[in-house]
Amino acid sequence: MRAVAKSFAPCGVAQMVTPLFHRLPFFNMCEARVCEVWIVHNMLRVVVVCSVIVLLFPRMSPQLQPVLVSGHSSSPLVTPLNLVTGPPATVTSIQIDPGDGSNASAVNVDTYYLFKVVVVDQSALSSVQRLELRLHLKDSVWTNASTLDPERRQGFAWFYTGAWNQLSSSGWTTPDGVHLDTPNSSAPRLSSTSGTFTFRAKMMPVSHCTSGGGWRVEAWVEDKLNRQASKVNSFDVNLYISLQIPNTVSWSASAGMSNVKANDMPFSVQYSSNAVVKMQISATNPTSQYGDSFAASNLRISGTNNTKGPDAQNLSGSLANWKTTLGVSDEGRVDAYWFVSVPSGQPTGTYTFTYTMNMVFQDFAT
Repeated sequence: MRAVAKSFAPCGVAQMVTPLFHRLPFFNMCEARVCEVWIVHNMLRVVVVCSVIVLLFPRMSPQLQPVLVSGHSSSPLVTPLNLVTGPPATVTSIQIDPGDGSNASAVNVDTYYLFKVVVVDQSALSSVQRLELRLHLKDSVWTNASTLDPERRQGFAWFYTGAWNQLSSSGWTTPDGVHLDTPNSSAPRLSSTSGTFTFRAKMMPVSHCTSGGGWRVEAWVEDKLNRQASKVNSFDVNLYISLQIPNTVSWSASAGMSNVKANDMPFSVQYSSNAVVKMQISATNPTSQYGDSFAASNLRISGTNNTKGPDAQNLSGSLANWKTTLGVSDEGRVDAYWFVSVPSGQPTGTYTFTYTMNMVFQDFAT
């Protein structure tokens, strides 16, 4: 068993110029240019100026009136154009909501938060092409080529196609289903001039612990004319430490024996941390079922299979530093070898003791 502890141009308008021709405006979605429609010999032929596509319709009555074609069409061959007018979209606010409607100034890793981004666009939000939520240390520069760095840089994005993405080591990819909760993330109605995009996401366990606003949350928006805007806020990441240690250390030794290695060594300690940490250890005096005991100083721990290793030390009843400067890790491991020396004349019996391992903050990671 193990013990576990965790702390987006307007188009022109065609006109009817002679009785012989009815010229109708028709918009091509890709080029946003005016296309023309002529009625010739009672046949309506539509010619799309900016492409090679020609659409032929059945013979129709000559009594036609000019028709303005706009909006959405039920035909799969016609795609509506989202016109972009006015200034680019802007981000007005960013909120890190822990779930109670407040705005957190510091977050816990491996914990979901609602990152709420309010975007305003006078052309309606249908002009927004993508929205990126960038989370990075203030000293970690974000570029268009940035990729995932679990300790310093993470990101999530929404695209006008409705797709949600997550930053990976190879760029924007499909979310892993863990760090971005897409079913509970949401985008606003794109017919409004403002709305809130909500990313339900969590930061990775190795995201560096900071203080004084060491992290940046940046909302970066781009419209369909490739105009960008962004807003940046500061926040911190709280200290995270997880420690797992074996429950039992056992020996078979007799009185007068020295530096007897414990069974099933090495004894492995697993830890996770988002800061530089140190490990401390203490032990109580081993005591038999009959009340006999000997000093905890007869217990010795080392990082190598050697009682004289550079970090070997005897234990005591008070916590003492053993391993220091342990770096940021999601799956850190420390091997320990235990030894015992039994004083001469020590009565026989089954001796038990309690040891304590403690991992504490030492410094911020770089």
